[in-house]
Amino acid sequence: MTTIDKTYQYRREEPDSRPPFEFQAQSSQGQQSWNFERLLSPVSVQTFIDTYWGKFPLLIRSNCANNFANLTSIAEVESYLSLKGVLEDQTVVLRSRDRPMRRKFESLSEMYEDMQQGSSLQLREMERFLAPTAPLRLLFNDMIRVLQHPGDSISCFITPPNCELLGPHHDETEIFTLQITGSKRWKLFHRVTAQEPGTYTDDELDAPACEFTLNPGDILYHPRGQIHEVVSENNTAYSITFVIRPLTWHKLLDEAVKTAGRQVEFIEQLPAGLLLQPNAPQHIAKVFEEKLTHLVTHIADCNANDFIQNLSKELIYNLPSPIGSHLEAPLKQVPLTLESRLISRVNDQYLLTTDEQTEKVLLTLAGGASLRMPLSLKSALDELLSFRGPFQIRQIDDALSDNSKCILAKKLLNLGAITFAQKKALTQNEPT
Repeated sequence: MTTIDKTYQYRREEPDSRPPFEFQAQSSQGQQSWNFERLLSPVSVQTFIDTYWGKFPLLIRSNCANNFANLTSIAEVESYLSLKGVLEDQTVVLRSRDRPMRRKFESLSEMYEDMQQGSSLQLREMERFLAPTAPLRLLFNDMIRVLQHPGDSISCFITPPNCELLGPHHDETEIFTLQITGSKRWKLFHRVTAQEPGTYTDDELDAPACEFTLNPGDILYHPRGQIHEVVSENNTAYSITFVIRPLTWHKLLDEAVKTAGRQVEFIEQLPAGLLLQPNAPQHIAKVFEEKLTHLVTHIADCNANDFIQNLSKELIYNLPSPIGSHLEAPLKQVPLTLESRLISRVNDQYLLTTDEQTEKVLLTLAGGASLRMPLSLKSALDELLSFRGPFQIRQIDDALSDNSKCILAKKLLNLGAITFAQKKALTQNEPT
């Protein structure tokens, strides 16, 4: 059932059926690194995408209170606060339910005093302080890679016992909350469809749909628009949120309108001396309606693939660049031969687009590094970038000459798409 609330201009979602909300995490003892698949287990990534993403909350319980101990700690956060100038940053703030606006503070003593009075510490854009190889950042990067939606930020919240950072509210983003230490009592209400965040008073809400405690080691996903309220229990609570700002159909529509809007009739100026005249609304509206008719026609004639490609480019530019030991590779005074052993660094995080008119193919890596090459090399690029593990240059597309294979490998090496493989035993990609 769907109802429209005229005050907030949102759509209230009340689905007839819901998938299971709570799961018990499988044991991950012995696993050293975190990725999105491990974070969601026992729910598969595909099940999450098909069933929960953008629709339903999901709670995954852990039997281990130290589940996230190798990701972050309160001591690590406090070390960031010692950095020169960090307290002047707008992303390091205090908040509380009775004072919900973000507040800066001038000293750690002021922060401690405010937190003793019930304020929570919020550190947004935490990734700015994290090393590229920090486990927390690598996990966030993997999440973005899998979901293929832009990552907004990593935020942390440190809340004193029995305190509330904000009253009932909904977010305009997709949120994954990792409870690191302490516990918080959550209430989930109904979900709304809205492009902006919103807050509520208690008398504006019905009884919560569910209540539960998020304990150390647990993870909660809630989609944007999910109204919720969170209060810490009898201990200081430290949690991490991974914030994803989802691409929407509205974004695709923006691309279509922007493209069609380049037509001559839309870059003409409005009539002079008219806008403040009494008859302006009627005159301008009539002309605008005619132009809108042309706009719809132009959009219908456009190729939707162009709009999708623009979104893909925006996403790939905002993904983090490949991480790994590569700086020395382009500097090595080692000639490439057919026996040279290389390995891909892109892990599917690249975009390969073609321009039939110029007969060129453009390879764009995560982070925006790009290389334009003849369209005739597309098949070779597809094959080369699909290798999983070390390979030899001689294995590149047989349609290329030996010299062309080495030239292509050199260009990709300089781009950072591939690098020299460590000397190990031959893999399944390599001939004996």
